Amino acid sequence: MHLMRNKHFQLAADLGFSVALVDLDLKGEDGLSLIQKLRMSFPDLPIIAISSVLSGHQIEAAMELGVAEVLHKPITADWKPVVERIRATRRR
Repeated sequence: MHLMRNKHFQLAADLGFSVALVDLDLKGEDGLSLIQKLRMSFPDLPIIAISSVLSGHQIEAAMELGVAEVLHKPITADWKPVVERIRATRRR
């Protein structure tokens, strides 16, 4: 589990994402923990949370961590306009 967490975080650090899509249902780890770690290290990084089961607790916790949007899986091409909107807002 620790290795997986480092792999996801290291990918974000190495590639310098402009937006992060984080699955709250990551296999072997908690997506909320990854969002928290990303938020601490990259405070201005827009984060979109996705999940197949959106409980009130998950949504509330994700919003408290400052996610820009919460999407329900399965996601389709509908996520693309959300990312573009967030990128456009960030460029202003």
